[in-house]
Amino acid sequence: MREDELAAVFQVSRTPVREALRRLSDEGLAVKTAHHGTVVAPLTLEDILAIYVVREDLEGLAARLAAGRRRPGVVAALREIHGDMVVTATSGDVARMSRQNLAFHRVLREAAGNPYLERFLTQVEHAVRRVPSTFTHPGRPQSVLEEHAVLIDALARDDADGAEQAARTHMRSARAVRLAFLLGP
Repeated sequence: MREDELAAVFQVSRTPVREALRRLSDEGLAVKTAHHGTVVAPLTLEDILAIYVVREDLEGLAARLAAGRRRPGVVAALREIHGDMVVTATSGDVARMSRQNLAFHRVLREAAGNPYLERFLTQVEHAVRRVPSTFTHPGRPQSVLEEHAVLIDALARDDADGAEQAARTHMRSARAVRLAFLLGP
């Protein structure tokens, strides 16, 4: 990512681009290198393991808090997104399903009502999005739908333990697929 090229594309001076690249570097999402400028930071096997240790705990906590708060409309919003994902899964539109999945998890973390948790989960989400979507893995779209359904059912019952467990199981599944991408066939 070259400062001058990005500045031209976004029609801004190099100063805001430089600041944005510095922030990406500070968050570990980019690496500044000599002679190449700033490049997207690669994810290693160790990175995936470290990210998902944190993500499993944070997503589990978000689900637990959401179940305990009983905010009106959360279950309905999750069911609507889930229904859209079911339709999208039949079309095979990975990009659209990925966007819907992001929306699903955004609703869940917002329902937790904890701005720090929301910020941390957003950072983790940005880190994970550097690898290909798990929806390209055979059978993953259907398993995500099943995992989301279990989570929604637990939230609908105000079952904090069940919601936390469902979210943790969902993250362990996602971790396994991400690791499969890195390790290959």
